Amino acid sequence: MISLFESNASRLSDNQRRYLTLPIIADAIDMNLSDPGLLGAVEALVNAGKIERRAHFVDAQDIVHDFDAATYEEAIRQGKFSHPDTGEVIHGVDFLAPYWAVPSAAS
Repeated sequence: MISLFESNASRLSDNQRRYLTLPIIADAIDMNLSDPGLLGAVEALVNAGKIERRAHFVDAQDIVHDFDAATYEEAIRQGKFSHPDTGEVIHGVDFLAPYWAVPSAAS
């Protein structure tokens, strides 16, 4: 599955590599979205360093803020995060929209 992802990831556009969604990942590893093993496969790709967790936050002014893997994972652990511009502490992580990225494309 990992080698299949590596092979197929090279065919993805730069935008797709920067913003991987479950349908894109499922297609790249030849799995169906309804496959109960899909999230386990995604986790295996994360653990192997082939993709990284990321998230974005859209604030009240409709400004999109991207959270890198470390910032997103810290927010999940703490159950809160700070607004990137104002520093306001936002409790809960429901305002973060998760996605994944190929590490080399995420920057």
